Amino acid sequence: MVAQTSQTLETERKGERFTLIEPPQLPEKPAKPNRLAIALLGSMLSFAGGIGSTAIAEAMDPTIRGRAALTGLVGVPPLAVIPEIISVADVRSRAFVRAIVFAALIMSIILGLLAVHSFVEPLDVLWFAALRKFGL
Repeated sequence: MVAQTSQTLETERKGERFTLIEPPQLPEKPAKPNRLAIALLGSMLSFAGGIGSTAIAEAMDPTIRGRAALTGLVGVPPLAVIPEIISVADVRSRAFVRAIVFAALIMSIILGLLAVHSFVEPLDVLWFAALRKFGL
């Protein structure tokens, strides 16, 4: 009986008939991926990873820096301490490093704003929303 019913459906092509009751609707916003959550989680994890790797590198560093570290290691204060001699090259090197750090900070702020503008909401819309929220 089942074979006869399937044969009848096959000969009449009722099994292949497909009717569209309601046309599909396009979603207004994507369900996945949540770009804001990915960006925030990535930023937090990268920040934590940087701090963690710095802490691990500092804990594993066997060098002695300063009078307090030597006193803590040996238990007796040193007889004499040689002060750091700063040359002109050292001053230039430190100024160069400060300039590089400042440029990297400015560049990261610009890239962060660009990421917010691209992935979250345009900056002009955020600016006017903030002004409206503060009543300006």
